[in-house]
Amino acid sequence: MTFTFDDLGNPEATTEGFAPFGEFQTWYRITGSLDSELTPLIAIHGGPGGSHDYISPLSQMALSGRPIIHYDQIGCGYSSVLSDEQVSQLTVEFFLDELGNLIDHLGIADNYIILGHSWGGMMAQEFALRQPAGLRGLILSSSLASARAWGAEVHRLAARLPEGFGEKYQAMMAGGELSDEEYGALDTIFTREHVFRAAPTWSDLGFQFPNAVYFTLWGRSEFDFNGLLGNWSVVERLHEITVPTLVVWGEHDESTALVNQEILNGIPHATSAEIPGGAHVTWVDAAEPYFAAVLSFADSLD
Repeated sequence: MTFTFDDLGNPEATTEGFAPFGEFQTWYRITGSLDSELTPLIAIHGGPGGSHDYISPLSQMALSGRPIIHYDQIGCGYSSVLSDEQVSQLTVEFFLDELGNLIDHLGIADNYIILGHSWGGMMAQEFALRQPAGLRGLILSSSLASARAWGAEVHRLAARLPEGFGEKYQAMMAGGELSDEEYGALDTIFTREHVFRAAPTWSDLGFQFPNAVYFTLWGRSEFDFNGLLGNWSVVERLHEITVPTLVVWGEHDESTALVNQEILNGIPHATSAEIPGGAHVTWVDAAEPYFAAVLSFADSLD
């Protein structure tokens, strides 16, 4: 099927439901049919603490005939709400087990592709390191292999923000104090420059963000993170990922070329695509080249 993404809206979901996971429920949505001859693609949202809403445009790829699966991680979106105590006890392994449970629930454990965006890409790498038999390929979209590399690059980007905000950031990092209003403005400018350049707020993309899950696992903001993932890394194990992998990011992304090069250096035979004009939520700013790169790679796995 030949089409472009210039004026397409999100297609209607075919199936929605909940996958039981212990005492919790994982909400999911399938666009397209799992009976398709094309390998289903599971889209993992970022955050941590985001929801499927901002990556829902990925469902447009179902118009090619490939089923696209979205879900909300527990503690997010339509899935089970967590108490403050439960949030404080979250681990990467919890979310990996949730993903494995969803795959089994949908009956696709022998054949699927994972696309992980940002934190979702961190999960995708960790999941691939479990060597699941049915994983056909990975798409790591604006992700990272280590918090160290991410932190260094985000510091560099924040220190160069326009309108005097780079200087404000440097002063803050040197121990200076910013008011809540100044910090909020700094976060807004960073988002505009490096997260999505075509939309001014997270709520414009369909959800309220950040939340308790984000603050606990990541930290105060995209450029000021001190959460439980602050020392996360899979760099030393990337060579164990042997499935075909596409590493994709945007020209203006907070997940910079250097951050992505660390992934490319580690995963054997990984391929890459830097999307001109894109930032972190690449399909907001550069939908057609982003979808073209992702679909071309996914098609090569069928």
